[in-house]
Amino acid sequence: MTMTEERQDRSLRMAEVIDAYRVFPRIYLTLFFLGYCWLMAQSWEWYMALPFETLTTAKLAALTAFPVTLLTGIGGMFTSMYKHYQGSGMDWVARRKIKEEFKDCDPDR
Repeated sequence: MTMTEERQDRSLRMAEVIDAYRVFPRIYLTLFFLGYCWLMAQSWEWYMALPFETLTTAKLAALTAFPVTLLTGIGGMFTSMYKHYQGSGMDWVARRKIKEEFKDCDPDR
């Protein structure tokens, strides 16, 4: 095994570790979820501070329509991102099998 092949193999192993733990997508999803929770808490505080005694039902419905739509849309985006996260990731076992199968067909030789 030459020095270049050793470096490539080490790089491939490092990529496997990074992909297996998927650190960056987990951080992104965690921050997105915490932001969503913060937005929910702010919306709750805003809603509870409304003067219900002076508002008619029509005005209350008009006031709450946008926040409800916003929170529903953001919740749907989170669901979509999580499904993408679940389905992503490299199949490293298959990649190694392919690499072993085609190692004799190295074009650099």
